[in-house]
Amino acid sequence: MVKIHMDVDICIIGAGVAGLSAAKLLYEKGYSIYVAEAQEKVGGRIQTDWINGYLCDHGFQVILPSYPSAKRLLDYRSLNLGAYPRGAVIFSDQVEWFGPPLMYPRRWQFGKRLSPSFRDWICFIFEALDSPYPKQIDEQKTTYDYISERYSPTLVKKFLLPFFQGVFIDPNCLVSAQLFRYYWRLFALGGAAIPSQGMAEIPKQLASSIPNDLIKCSHPVTHLEGQRIFFENGKSLNANRIVLACNQRSLSRFIKEVGPPEKSRSVSTYFFSTSNLGSLGPLNFILNSEIPIQVVIPTLIHANYSQNGDHLCMVSCIGGHVFDPEGIIQNLKSQPHLGDQVQNWSYVHYHHVDDALPFPYEFSQQVSPHYFCGDWLSFGSIESAMRSGIEVANKIISES
Repeated sequence: MVKIHMDVDICIIGAGVAGLSAAKLLYEKGYSIYVAEAQEKVGGRIQTDWINGYLCDHGFQVILPSYPSAKRLLDYRSLNLGAYPRGAVIFSDQVEWFGPPLMYPRRWQFGKRLSPSFRDWICFIFEALDSPYPKQIDEQKTTYDYISERYSPTLVKKFLLPFFQGVFIDPNCLVSAQLFRYYWRLFALGGAAIPSQGMAEIPKQLASSIPNDLIKCSHPVTHLEGQRIFFENGKSLNANRIVLACNQRSLSRFIKEVGPPEKSRSVSTYFFSTSNLGSLGPLNFILNSEIPIQVVIPTLIHANYSQNGDHLCMVSCIGGHVFDPEGIIQNLKSQPHLGDQVQNWSYVHYHHVDDALPFPYEFSQQVSPHYFCGDWLSFGSIESAMRSGIEVANKIISES
């Protein structure tokens, strides 16, 4: 029997958050690794581009600082995280504010306060205290049904439903109620934040712990034969272990038992600039409770999202709603109490993400001798991607 020479201990295919999390831990343990990424940059779905002097994230993405795996793997101080305020301004038939009254007392001066009932507050507290990480999504009750049963109709319609439409990129909130409870706890404990140089700094920081020559971008894999990986440039290498850290759509090309996603959640994000926010100045998060559109102003969190001092406004449309930039402006102008605020907005950029959040995929790892990680194995989030990378790394370490 001929013994095949192995070039590396572990080859990781995919330099998204899951693959980089596994690579970081394995490299720190002394394994020889090689990370192959098909895209030009590391990060997977988490990308940021400089467009005409503005930092444009690929969609409205945030990190929840209370993510356990993120706290373990990331240096928040170096990321210079800026927190979004824990609340929202709701533009519908009137302007209303919802959020912790003691945290932002001055903001109550803008519009009417949306006051939850006593029962609503009790439910909020319960969710925050007792909502663990859902290791397996097995609850059949949807988020929509759950919040409709537990919370007051006004709060559901004006805040909970439009807010979690954006979180889950799902206009009907049909995802499991387990996820609602889990995310509500994370938002309550740590809020949401963005790095000062854009969301792409998160995968960049993970990659920085690994020597540059061990991560190869623009290096797509064509196929696998046993423990041998073949690349588009004609080269190949042998690895003792192969970690498939790519998304489900890419993975379906390597593993025939894994099909491409049958459905996906898409989001379109439009970027506008303005030198004058008007009365939107003190606000950071705007919900519209009548249409699936959300607006955030990242320059109110980090001024360096803009190089020229103007504000950057991000408008996200979920559930397949796609407009041209002028259509977005006209749509916003037609909203009561909001139209006058967007008169001077100038178009900057547009970005559409088809597979913005994967649906959980029932998958048996027995179909392949290789290792798998990615948030498509559980639910779409930075935490589940990092967690899956950590679990794969720990499994390899324990087997060695």
